[in-house]
Amino acid sequence: MFRKNKKAFTLIELLVVIAIVGILATLAIIALQQARSRARDSKRVADMKQIQTALELFFNENNRYPTEEEFVFGEALISSSTANILMQKIPTAPIPADKDCDEYFNDYRYSVDNQYSDYSVGFCIGKEVATLEKGPNTLKPSGIVKDFFCGVDELIDIDGNSYKTVQIGNQCWMAENLNIGNMILNKIGDIPNYQENNGIVEKYCYNNLESSCDNYGGLYQWAETVQYVEGVSNDFGIYVGGGHVRGICPAGWHIPSDEEVKILEMYAGMSRDQVDLEGRRGTDEGAKLMSCRQVNSPYGGSCDTGNHPRWDFHENNHGWDIFSFSALPAGRVHSDEFIFADIGTRFVLRTSTPSSDTNSWLYNIFINAPDPFPYQKIGRFSNPKNIASSIRCVKDY
Repeated sequence: MFRKNKKAFTLIELLVVIAIVGILATLAIIALQQARSRARDSKRVADMKQIQTALELFFNENNRYPTEEEFVFGEALISSSTANILMQKIPTAPIPADKDCDEYFNDYRYSVDNQYSDYSVGFCIGKEVATLEKGPNTLKPSGIVKDFFCGVDELIDIDGNSYKTVQIGNQCWMAENLNIGNMILNKIGDIPNYQENNGIVEKYCYNNLESSCDNYGGLYQWAETVQYVEGVSNDFGIYVGGGHVRGICPAGWHIPSDEEVKILEMYAGMSRDQVDLEGRRGTDEGAKLMSCRQVNSPYGGSCDTGNHPRWDFHENNHGWDIFSFSALPAGRVHSDEFIFADIGTRFVLRTSTPSSDTNSWLYNIFINAPDPFPYQKIGRFSNPKNIASSIRCVKDY
């Protein structure tokens, strides 16, 4: 009796089967990962809807949105006027981050303006959800808007002017001086002509020439800059509120605080001990932030120019602009004689932070700073609020 041979898989057939099983398993894992990613994105969008509802309930009970201290992710949102719990637990962002959403953008980020009448909640989705675009987005009282891509997108103000932007560390800065508002004269006869709380944004242009504002941006007094928050004036008044001070900046941007400029300086190389000092500090951080456009610049090319905007010639001090901050020497309106001074030689940056009843913190890069101060340091000074200087807005996130 003959025994019938049983067929068996050959080695090649086994390898083919294993390969097919591996491919199917890989596809299943990819599909599972995509499903989980979609679920995380759906949760992010659902979280924003719940947060928006809770914030509107808070506004209805308190006639304002919560401060950043009252709105803490992972904790309850409680009405300050009624003690009602409006949200048992403010949701936190699901992890891990998806697609192009890095860890920073994946985290939910809440910010409120200085009048507590507008807020922003930043979040990020890996793929499109309904009509929402992938990437960073921002929840506002009006709904969800696509986030700004710093360093690529330009900032547009209400006058239609556009500005380059630059990402420096975790901060997004304007890379040009703000130029918004109607020009007014610095003096009427011999009398200083202050910017006023009249519902119109006002600016000075160096030597009362509109072309100066076109080249270097406007010059603004402190109270005009912060838009008279809490009734402050250009001579007196402490702003004591919390949150960002939007002032004359476009929506979603704000006047930098003293601390935010210190963060910029530390990124440029200063230590914490140095930035907290008053006067000229650091080593070469000023040169790192200066525009390289300068008369007879040793770097040549577009850096060597006599055209505006530019720095005057200086044999020792030249801008490197290694962060593309491009500080421009717009000068200032001096507080004593109320005259224009230092165009081409001094960049003066306004902050929203008062240093006293009559003064606020100003920063400057001054290529003609007298000895014994090295030319490339940055000055931090408590100066009168009626000095008019340049503005660089910072993005709320």
